[in-house]
Amino acid sequence: EAENILAAAGDDGADLGQLATAKGYQVRESGWYSRTTVDAAELPSRVARTGLTLTQEHPVPAAVEPENGSFYVIKLQQRRPASEELFARWAEPIRNNLLMAKQETMFDTWLQHQFQTSEIRVTTEDLGDLQSR
Repeated sequence: EAENILAAAGDDGADLGQLATAKGYQVRESGWYSRTTVDAAELPSRVARTGLTLTQEHPVPAAVEPENGSFYVIKLQQRRPASEELFARWAEPIRNNLLMAKQETMFDTWLQHQFQTSEIRVTTEDLGDLQSR
């Protein structure tokens, strides 16, 4: 039955709450949440993450979300643009992390090239006092 409600909500944009209530199911709204607050959403984590994939063009998922014996039928109601203020606060740490990751990638590539193009020989001759250490 949950699949029928989902199909009706997706096909003609019917009100998900009215469809569920008419069938005798409980309707709850999760409230607004974002990628950074998904764990605080009033939904199981997997269901909340599915909600983050929805768009205005595709406001319902392709399938019902079963979770611990319950079935969740979700529908996107509204999206908010990213906060410029929040981005400004995190821009420098993000930039630093990206720079560090790029530098690490470049070093790893250089080191791999060195291993591939170098010839390493280990010898015990002419070590003198170093052999006894």
